[in-house]
Amino acid sequence: MAKNWQKILNPLISSIADPLLRKTAERFAASIPEGSWLRSEVAERILAGLKGLAESYKGAGVSGLFVEKATDFFDFASGSLFEKKTGGDFSSTAQRWMNKFFEEAQETLASSPADNLDEVRDRLFKEFQIRKEIFNLVCESEKEFRPQKPAPKSIDWAELDKKAANWLETNRPSWIRRRPRRNQ
Repeated sequence: MAKNWQKILNPLISSIADPLLRKTAERFAASIPEGSWLRSEVAERILAGLKGLAESYKGAGVSGLFVEKATDFFDFASGSLFEKKTGGDFSSTAQRWMNKFFEEAQETLASSPADNLDEVRDRLFKEFQIRKEIFNLVCESEKEFRPQKPAPKSIDWAELDKKAANWLETNRPSWIRRRPRRNQ
């Protein structure tokens, strides 16, 4: 009977607690200054070790759920604490931009009166199309400014084979017998 309650209760608690844990963890990470030792690589390794240890000792029931939620909190916090600041990762910037649009669209739809929903939908759809066009232009521009990798050099396999054969002839260990030369 207790197992059946856990099957129902654990996902329910997770669905309620995870968004709250994520926001709390992000606020916690934002409150730590940039130069703090808590943002160092050593702190990241310590936290990863503690999370691994907690996961390995995770039990069942309430204690298991508590450990799982505690490690989730540290996962969420470490994502914000130890993210590498590259100064403009294009894909993450684009993802944040679109996420912000969807959040604003949901708020707009939720706060709109029922009789204006068609107008609001049309306005949001037009805004989305405009954002999509801008996004495509930015993608094309980003491709132009991306550093180009040099073309790989072709390998002269015959020359490489000759170099390897010469190296083996001059550096052959004494325990490897020499093959008799064939007459060509």
